[in-house]
Amino acid sequence: MNFGRPRRLSTYDDALLPTNDTFFAFDGTNSDLARQLFLRAKAGGSASKFTNLVVPETVNKRLHALKLSWDELSGIAQRALLWDSGFGVTLENKVVKIWTLAGYSMAELAVPLSQFKAVGCTERNCTQADETVSYSNLYCTGEQMIKAARCAIEDFDQGDEMHLAMWMTGGNPQVIPFPRVIKHAWKEKSTNVSYQVLAVHTVNDITDEAAYDACPSKEQNDEYGSLKYKVLPGFHAG
Repeated sequence: MNFGRPRRLSTYDDALLPTNDTFFAFDGTNSDLARQLFLRAKAGGSASKFTNLVVPETVNKRLHALKLSWDELSGIAQRALLWDSGFGVTLENKVVKIWTLAGYSMAELAVPLSQFKAVGCTERNCTQADETVSYSNLYCTGEQMIKAARCAIEDFDQGDEMHLAMWMTGGNPQVIPFPRVIKHAWKEKSTNVSYQVLAVHTVNDITDEAAYDACPSKEQNDEYGSLKYKVLPGFHAG
């Protein structure tokens, strides 16, 4: 597993920051949420700060090196720092660790359509508000899902059962992403085998997501899909 090397925070003189000329497609094909959040902030976007969140020690150490504190950061900066440091947030507001696999970085976790199909999965097509196409998982077993995963995640408890897609491309260019981690558990009808697949969702309010095998409505993320990518089954961090 790759623990990754986080990018330098912007206070460093040699930190490389995106510019207005930086190309970034807000279409759910790129998992560089830190860059996306930076660009949304430059465009005037904002997000509420986390409340009652236990901040990981590794995040506090990065801030301490710059003589900063978590509470000083904006909501967008908090999200970007969590993601760039390798963390997501559960529905219960718990921070969990994400480990990248096979040499991928946190910016490369989005599984492209070609890899999704290469493991034997079949996609569902949805037309977004801007007439572009969003893809999500239609027919895909738990075993196939796991084969395409590019990261693993610390195990966590989840009270509610989710009936949402576990992989998706597409995205609302005006939305500020949220690194939301959700657990999906089900039993395959054809094999009677139980699976558990974790997925990183990028919308804060899951009511903005369409149910599995459905396209988003105008009331759900303005009729856009949202980046989601599957993760290996959870385990306890040592």
